Amino acid sequence: MKHILLPLLVCLFCVGEALGDTLTCGSADDTSSIGGTLLAVCRAGGGEIIVPPGTCLLVPASGLLPLTLCSNLTIRGAGRKSVLKIKDSNNPVAYLSIFGAQTSVSNVAFKDFAIDQNPNGYRVSPGLEQLHVINLSVTTLTPVTGLSVS
Repeated sequence: MKHILLPLLVCLFCVGEALGDTLTCGSADDTSSIGGTLLAVCRAGGGEIIVPPGTCLLVPASGLLPLTLCSNLTIRGAGRKSVLKIKDSNNPVAYLSIFGAQTSVSNVAFKDFAIDQNPNGYRVSPGLEQLHVINLSVTTLTPVTGLSVS
């Protein structure tokens, strides 16, 4: 199996200083890397995560989905060339959503990347609904404001 290493760049703007971190996206399971990047951005009070061209694989069996969103967050790609994809599995584990939040969030934007929930390579038991990309209603009972998807 050919492995392609794709950097996942994090841009944080905090008190006028640009902070950055480069991670590797392109392993057999990028769920932990992406989750860690989101956590770092959220702990800094928000910022922008750049999803580079290429495919980042998410593995629901990792137990790390949904990925936790926070306020003042932008996840931006390079168009349809930037893909978050649920990895193929012969023994899929049901998951409710890819992104969620544990508290009320505001000013969250998803821009210029594709999400492939891989319905042909990741089949769950019949009758289970697995089509949620962003599911905030299960985890937050307070309003969500400023959410944009483009």
